[in-house]
Amino acid sequence: MATKRGIPDYEIAVAVSKGTDIAPLVPVLGATLHAAVELCPEIVQAGQRGEIVSVGFRVEQGAVGKVATKGVEATCVGGALGGKAIAAPDKLAVLAQIRFPPEAFVPAAPTGTP
Repeated sequence: MATKRGIPDYEIAVAVSKGTDIAPLVPVLGATLHAAVELCPEIVQAGQRGEIVSVGFRVEQGAVGKVATKGVEATCVGGALGGKAIAAPDKLAVLAQIRFPPEAFVPAAPTGTP
């Protein structure tokens, strides 16, 4: 995912309830998770440590509910997700894992000559 708020680009892996076609849900879940990640710049610290941030939640009555997280960074993302409206099937279980690839933290080469 490309970002605009100073957060390095990152990757999201998503799993949903067994038997659910994930293809039509990818844009919806991706947009919802992306909005939450951009509200939590501290997630970059987990990425710098090589950690994967996991967030689990259920969709109930058109909104994100029953968010489960572990760790400060995941808690921020979970808090940003909680209660958000989402166009997804009711009683859908979602597990999302967010990680920053190692190259996201490689310093850029200097562009000018001294």
